Amino acid sequence: MQVQQAEGGHIEQPRHSGEEALSGADTSAAQTGEVHEAPEQQGEVAATEGAQQPGTASTTREEDEEIQEVTLLDVEREAPPAEVAIPAMEFTLPTIEEMLEAGVHWGHQRKKWNPHMEPYIWGLHNRIHIIDLTKTREELRRAQQFAFQLVYTGRLLLYVGTKRHVKEIVRAYAERAEMPYVTERWLGGMLTNFLTIRHTMRKLEDIESMIRDGTFETLTKKERLSLLRQKEKMERLLGGILKMTRLPGAIYVVDAVEEETAIREAHRLGIPIIAIVDSNADPRWADFPIPGNDDSARSVELITKYLTEAIVRARELRRQLRAEVRERRPRREASAGRRLFRRERRGDRDRRSRTLRRRR
Repeated sequence: MQVQQAEGGHIEQPRHSGEEALSGADTSAAQTGEVHEAPEQQGEVAATEGAQQPGTASTTREEDEEIQEVTLLDVEREAPPAEVAIPAMEFTLPTIEEMLEAGVHWGHQRKKWNPHMEPYIWGLHNRIHIIDLTKTREELRRAQQFAFQLVYTGRLLLYVGTKRHVKEIVRAYAERAEMPYVTERWLGGMLTNFLTIRHTMRKLEDIESMIRDGTFETLTKKERLSLLRQKEKMERLLGGILKMTRLPGAIYVVDAVEEETAIREAHRLGIPIIAIVDSNADPRWADFPIPGNDDSARSVELITKYLTEAIVRARELRRQLRAEVRERRPRREASAGRRLFRRERRGDRDRRSRTLRRRR
């Protein structure tokens, strides 16, 4: 992909370049003298169920059509009426002082930088790149608006953050927003092979139902221990997406370099990406790149906090909209339903009284 030189000495950033941008990452890494290795792809739960790794063949056409059909049906079922316009909202943004205090401006050393991050670099300090915080505010505002529209129309935003020092932060804010999340290792095929992942989650639900109805106690000790180990592993790896019955509308990635596998799968399915990009990442990987320090827990928490506030507001407004839609239902239908219910109860009472008279 050609990168055009814009007026003012900055480089124009193409949006959502897909696999072409990912393939261009190798070229930029060669220019900077640094090579990033893809995260390890281990089988564990998904491998036992035949989960697809990113480098293997894609899912069959029937499975893709089934996923797409289920997704479209769920979106249409939960989306607001077409005549209701998405409200224009103004979102709160962190101040420059807050971002400086959290260390959002710190990038990586100059030798590790990615040339495509040039529009977001303010300068150098002791051979360390300083990120332009005004650009961070602008991109965070764009990400908030997109996340608000996404959640307001009934779709999901998947939180992804598997680095050790940000796991708890991502989990806490995802639970606050009532959104799915992945904080342990990303399983290969979690998006591209979603049907197999769903089968694995159904197996976890079967084990839980066995424990509730008492069937679990009828098994031998060895079988119970085996099922408990499987349950523990699946809860650890898939606990955050148990309620995700369809593909997400977008994903939020904390580190674009660390979560390269998730980004590749999202690109393959055309799922939009919101990502925190440091000076060593390629901003073209994300549709909504937020330049910032992804190695600092305080920086990640600050950005995730303001993004989550937009999602929480969208969910509240969506609940209000659904309540208003219920109230606007014709009262005639409700009254007719009540009359039918009373008629049925009266008929049951009359039948019981006739039966009692016959017995007498």
